[in-house]
Amino acid sequence: PISLGDASKARKLLVRAVKLSPNFPENLLNLIESYLAWNENSAAARAAERLRLRWPAARQEFAGEYWEDSWKDWNQRLEKIQARLNRSPAAPRPPRQK
Repeated sequence: PISLGDASKARKLLVRAVKLSPNFPENLLNLIESYLAWNENSAAARAAERLRLRWPAARQEFAGEYWEDSWKDWNQRLEKIQARLNRSPAAPRPPRQK
């Protein structure tokens, strides 16, 4: 069985995680990815800007060999986020014909 979950509760928990640890990239990445999944692109763009501003501090705080794999993952996810945010809106599709 697949559960859709509770988006409202997820949002509250994700926002709380960012407030508790704003420099931990995983928190903002999860929030941004969720905004994109919920088609809240402007909220995703604002959160991505917050992440951009915090990225240098996070690089210093989470440095070293222990964090190397995490940074690989975070960088890949950030690239996908940026590509999606930079993508122009798709042209409207004509209605399907029967």
